[in-house]
Amino acid sequence: MRQEIAGLIKNIDAQFVIVNADMNMHSADNHAPGDEL
Repeated sequence: MRQEIAGLIKNIDAQFVIVNADMNMHSADNHAPGDEL
């Protein structure tokens, strides 16, 4: 049981890193919001 949970946590961490890297790549293309809001 603990091994299954550890495996799930590693899988979730890997997916989070991929999503986080993807978000950082997209944010580099966009300008930061300024006073235009």
